[in-house]
Amino acid sequence: MTRPDLTASAQRRRTRASRALLLASVLPFSALAADADTAQAELRAVTVTATRAETATKTDTPLIETPQAISVVTGAQIERQAVQTVDQALRYTAGVVVETRGASAAREDFQYIRGFGPFGSVYLDGLKQPYASFGFFQNDPYFIDRIEVLKGPSSVLYGQNSPGGLVNLASKRPQRESSHEVFVRAGSFGRVEAGGDFTGPLDADGQLTYRLTAVGHTGDTSVDHTRSERFAIAPSLTWRPDARTTFTVHARYLHDPATGSFGYVPAQGSLLSNPNGRIARSFFDGEPGFNHDRRTQSAAGYELDHRFDGGWRLRQSLRYAHLDSDLALVYGLGLASDQRTLTRAAFTDRDRIGAWTFDNRLEREFDTGAVHHALLLGVDEQATRSDVRWLFGTASALDVFAPQYGQAVASPSIALTDQVRRLRQTGLYVQDEVRWDHWMLLAGLRHDRARADTDNRSPASRLSVRDQAGTGRLGLLYETDSGLAPYLSYSTSFLPTTGTDWQGQPFKPTRGRQWEAGLKYQPARARAFATLAVFDLVQDNVQTSDPDLSHGLYAQVQSGRARARGIELEGHADIGRSLSLVAALTYLDNKVARSNGSDLGKHPVSVPRDTASAWVDQHIHSTAFAGEFGWHAGVRYVGRSFADTANTQPVAGFFVADAGARYEQGGYQLALNVANLFDRRAVVCSNGYAACNYIQPRTATVTLRRRW
Repeated sequence: MTRPDLTASAQRRRTRASRALLLASVLPFSALAADADTAQAELRAVTVTATRAETATKTDTPLIETPQAISVVTGAQIERQAVQTVDQALRYTAGVVVETRGASAAREDFQYIRGFGPFGSVYLDGLKQPYASFGFFQNDPYFIDRIEVLKGPSSVLYGQNSPGGLVNLASKRPQRESSHEVFVRAGSFGRVEAGGDFTGPLDADGQLTYRLTAVGHTGDTSVDHTRSERFAIAPSLTWRPDARTTFTVHARYLHDPATGSFGYVPAQGSLLSNPNGRIARSFFDGEPGFNHDRRTQSAAGYELDHRFDGGWRLRQSLRYAHLDSDLALVYGLGLASDQRTLTRAAFTDRDRIGAWTFDNRLEREFDTGAVHHALLLGVDEQATRSDVRWLFGTASALDVFAPQYGQAVASPSIALTDQVRRLRQTGLYVQDEVRWDHWMLLAGLRHDRARADTDNRSPASRLSVRDQAGTGRLGLLYETDSGLAPYLSYSTSFLPTTGTDWQGQPFKPTRGRQWEAGLKYQPARARAFATLAVFDLVQDNVQTSDPDLSHGLYAQVQSGRARARGIELEGHADIGRSLSLVAALTYLDNKVARSNGSDLGKHPVSVPRDTASAWVDQHIHSTAFAGEFGWHAGVRYVGRSFADTANTQPVAGFFVADAGARYEQGGYQLALNVANLFDRRAVVCSNGYAACNYIQPRTATVTLRRRW
């Protein structure tokens, strides 16, 4: 049964009403801002250069002392670039490929790191965010204080994970110094956004501090008949009963009535030529009365940090998260022989996820003679229950050059996936950071036990898989007095897989291992940091087709291997308080090293060999206008990739430019940001000829911000 399509006038009324509601929600905050003290001496420094990170070691270790490549995107960079998703915030990061679905990437955050991905690599405050089917937890960039990207196998501290690395998002937390902010933003495609961020003490002694962050947006997208709407709020409270104890409780709620486009365009007419012309960038392959994508997610937890008298430090993190996702699509399968008629199908997916994650660790620093140790002992656990149901059905064809919508779509009834899956994993780990003179040795070991139970409802069956794995890491670094630090490291990872072989035996986890050598540089008298890394990364136990055809046409074996070798160069610099620079360069040679299929020796789909980027931000004090002017500009290059596993169809590389300007005076800031400044019309393909997308078209936003 189909839902009735909205008339044009009804859509306009809903748009006006939602925008009015969004703007009204921030009027009380604006009134508070107007009554506040407007004195502000100077613009906040951009500070794109980070010198410390916790993700690589779970301790507050300087980047210069960490023998593994790690990138940090600061909150100042996120704000300056006015990004709308976490993926967009990673556009200028070495070794990371984002937005492989082009302008359709807004509903989910997934990345290819060193050629591996794109699922299951996102962590929030050090705890993994699970996913199931098309149900993805998403994080609004306005809630993020910083983003840390750890490159290479990371199972020694985080358990099952992609061998390429992970992305850890650090949330905004309560501060002892009062700070308040509200903003309103308007942009291309009718997007309107507003939000506020408030923090400070609740008592005179500063034992209780709070933070309340809220944001919402509404508007159309670059694809016809699609909208993006969100309301999200994140309160947190920190209690400091004494100088040695910090206890923070936090919660988060995010509701997306609409998440934008999740469709494709055919390669013929976008990537490839078509005798009928070029498919419009705004083309929608679905049905307005049927397609929808709604999501609600919530989370609550705590963080404890306590220092004992004996020198031990206890840190605990616990979070429960829940997600409910409702997705319905009419989507394209490919063009008919006339090169204009798109055959289509219907699909619905309902995902419900409930997940507990817990990490408990003890730290102790001590000396043994001239050698300094930072010992870490930990246990972490995750328990996830996911309920997934896929239904498929038929849908009418559509002329991609003259689409006529409003055709009836029967409710899909063919169940391909209908199951409940329970995952439980427990890991024990130990790590020692050993410092002697200029030498730093990082050593870690971990053992995991995991159990996955899958209950299929149609047809009724049960599959239980128990895995255990040991992983480790060993790194050596030498820090010179000049700020140079060469290093060498070896690390391993594991990642459970789904499915069985022809005999019904569950597949083993894939195993990853990496050698990495590099050089880090942090000058003594400047706020700057640069990393050069060279790596050789292998993943074994990859599934490939069974060479024995008597086992079945679609039977799989685990004799495959994926390999990635590459070079990454990344630098950040804050020059004085007026100029900031970010630059990144990546060369990646990733191939299928072992396979029984046509992909042997080929590059994986949608991952480019070369990427490069550079971004500069500058602000200038104006005596004539008693304020601060600023501007920024960036350029990104995404190299050639392939649309198919056999690498018969290359996808051309492209350049994209971004720019912006701002003026700030007396606590007010007015900013203009333009992504894809020259409206480059490029195409990316993520799953063959039928699954291509245009990149984000030129998108402009104007932001009015008030701080006090």
